[in-house]
Amino acid sequence: MAGTASDSDKIDYDDHPFTVLSVEDSILRLPFYMGEEIADESTDDPRGSGVELSLMDVTTGDRVTYPGRGNRCEHLEIVDLMNSVRPAQTLVDAETLELSPPWKCPRCEQVYNCCSDLEVDEWLQRIIQQTTDTSVRLYLDGSWADSAGLYVIGDGSTERVDLTTDSADESPEPQPKRRREAESDEQTPEVDLTSSNGDDDAPREAIVDLDSDDD
Repeated sequence: MAGTASDSDKIDYDDHPFTVLSVEDSILRLPFYMGEEIADESTDDPRGSGVELSLMDVTTGDRVTYPGRGNRCEHLEIVDLMNSVRPAQTLVDAETLELSPPWKCPRCEQVYNCCSDLEVDEWLQRIIQQTTDTSVRLYLDGSWADSAGLYVIGDGSTERVDLTTDSADESPEPQPKRRREAESDEQTPEVDLTSSNGDDDAPREAIVDLDSDDD
């Protein structure tokens, strides 16, 4: 039977009482947060257009440590669940994780009565641990980017892709430049001003000869 938690029964917030949204589930839910129009938007990037996300708490403006939202929230924006819930709410039941008073999402104002309805986003928590930026760009395939580059999820790890090197290798600039120079050289004989002047002089001499015949 559920009862009121005593001091010894209180849950340690350091081992947070929130539900954990796994990396896989978080990535699968991204199209829902982005909206169909953005998720299906055509782009030259094979990863899609992606979406920008601030890693700062929507209420305090501080960097988030426990990024999350309620399980009925429909927005991508995150709050720091630890800093948002802990100061104002009390866990009144160790089994149901009931909150008193209920917690209201500062972004959408959904009301939640239990900690189990609040989800720490594991994907975003890992990203926050790997970057010092205040915002990142998320892609539907699970990759993400900050000011340092693109990060791709591999087998149990995240690998950074050097975008600077890739762009330099793919650059086709030197080859077209050489082509233009070669084409210019081939056209030079066709624009020979000296030859054109010589051809013009010959007809003028012929006209002078005709005048001489009339005399």
